[in-house]
Amino acid sequence: MSTGASAFFGAISGSAPATTSAIGSILIPSMIRRGYPPPYAAAVVASSGALGLIIPPSLTMVIYGTIADVSIGDLFIAGILPGLAIAIALGLVNYALARKNELAAEPEETKESRGKIVRESGLALMMPVIILGGIYGGVFTPTESASVACLYGLIIGLFIYRTISIRSLARIFMNTAVSSAIVMYLMGTANAFSFIITAEQLPQSVAGGILGVSDDPMIIMMLIMLLLLVAGTFLDNVAALVLLVPTLGTLIAALGIDPVYFGVFTVIALAVGNFTPPVGLNLFIAAGLSGSSIEQISRNALPYIAAYIIVLILIIVFPAMVLLFV
Repeated sequence: MSTGASAFFGAISGSAPATTSAIGSILIPSMIRRGYPPPYAAAVVASSGALGLIIPPSLTMVIYGTIADVSIGDLFIAGILPGLAIAIALGLVNYALARKNELAAEPEETKESRGKIVRESGLALMMPVIILGGIYGGVFTPTESASVACLYGLIIGLFIYRTISIRSLARIFMNTAVSSAIVMYLMGTANAFSFIITAEQLPQSVAGGILGVSDDPMIIMMLIMLLLLVAGTFLDNVAALVLLVPTLGTLIAALGIDPVYFGVFTVIALAVGNFTPPVGLNLFIAAGLSGSSIEQISRNALPYIAAYIIVLILIIVFPAMVLLFV
């Protein structure tokens, strides 16, 4: 349930910390009440929360597309199959661990309760349908889809669910403006940084060093995967993209690797850093919600890290997983 809920909420939020916080605040206490060990419950939510970066629409893909000058719509389409593959892999890990540790299964919902849940959540669940359906159907661009989704959310929040008040709109708009300004500032500094490292010929040096190991694209992608996994443990996703994409872009261009494929691969690899120490934000959120230590959650997260790495290796071996619909 946690993985499925995170995958669906990721299609709304586009953020790993937001997904972890929203889903974890509901499911972690529920799992603990049903006898799940708190570190395990936190690890499930923290690893599943990273799907918020992968399941489109993804803020990290938007940033990558801006830095690398790649179609954001293509990135969103390319992220569907890998996102589903990771969700399935995490679900299998959940099932195996639950069977091994004899954890209690969720009671089956009655027909009446299922109907009530669908009725109460139906309008909210339409948001990812509007976003993704509008983009893939050619009705509007990714930027326009965000505006439509915000307007839709505002309307149902004000008049249907009534979770938003007129008085709170000024605060919401102010927080949105601040968040947008931060992103725009990061994009500006990213362009400046790209100019500096290009002038210093750093991309050529890094590309030459990696190509000195091998000229096989598969081996190169394996080396890049290791680099991204390590970088993700120490750097925020945006910072890692700003630092690495301009450098690695030259390398993948020399190897003839599709930048859309590489963008999805990069986002997935960096997403792992959200639930690995020392700076994995999902870990800290899950720790606060579960009362567990970072060390305990990190140990329980190891099988989920392995699941992500297996999917990354499959993407390297079978690029069609990413490019099938692009």
